[in-house]
Amino acid sequence: MMQWITRLLMVAALLLAVWLFVRMSDGFTVKRHRTDQQLITSLTEQQSGFMQLMAMFRQDGQLFSINSQFMDPDKAIDKVRWQQYRQHFTQLSLEGGIRTWGAHGVMFVSSVISTPNGISTKGYVYRPHNPLPRYTHLDRALSGLPYNTVGYRKIDEDWYLFYLKYY
Repeated sequence: MMQWITRLLMVAALLLAVWLFVRMSDGFTVKRHRTDQQLITSLTEQQSGFMQLMAMFRQDGQLFSINSQFMDPDKAIDKVRWQQYRQHFTQLSLEGGIRTWGAHGVMFVSSVISTPNGISTKGYVYRPHNPLPRYTHLDRALSGLPYNTVGYRKIDEDWYLFYLKYY
């Protein structure tokens, strides 16, 4: 009888340890990009915030890209201005920040995911030049898109979703 109770306690302790590991470390969750519909809804609900961020970025014309950790070129703006960008990134859920895209386009990077096979990013592009290839649903196109190719989905005349995976 004592052996049975001892085994039961060991199993319970093991299950508790596994449960705590999963809860504390996100041990079995996989990070995914937000869906097309989630991104479109976010853009629709917060479009004025995106436009304000783009106006800031264009005002700081020397910037090529900026996110919460770095800017290019380095030290193009002061720390106070950088903090303003960070607030916008948090408010708009832009994990990868903002960057120029072509001659007049602006890319807003919603998410960046690193895997053993490379990196993928997904987000928005305002007025991209020649946005090809186009897809009706990026969520369905993700697995078939070749590396180092940007896939687009048109939202309206000015806005597109984008997906890019690269090595």
